[in-house]
Amino acid sequence: MFAANDGLMVVNPDGTGLRRLDGGIQPSWSPDGTKVAFQRGPEDCDPDFLACSEIWVVDADGSGERRLTDEATRSEDPDWSPDGESIAFSRWQNNEIGDLEERSEID
Repeated sequence: MFAANDGLMVVNPDGTGLRRLDGGIQPSWSPDGTKVAFQRGPEDCDPDFLACSEIWVVDADGSGERRLTDEATRSEDPDWSPDGESIAFSRWQNNEIGDLEERSEID
């Protein structure tokens, strides 16, 4: 798996089977190399709406995608803990006056 201008790409070790993971950016490999956490906006996301991205995890071969966060906030910059048990990321959410502010989260 690698990041390209078109998003995250998955390819077999022999170079065959190249395919794109729709909308994936900011990949972070798990310490054991078996999974990748990444950021993705939902399909119906307005690109001008800041609070519109989620953290996903996928197996290194591109299978088993699963969403970890909800689309009510903007979650970005995933990074694995050294033991691979947790993923830290930044989350933006509305503050008391309706402006977006950044908060750190660990899930």
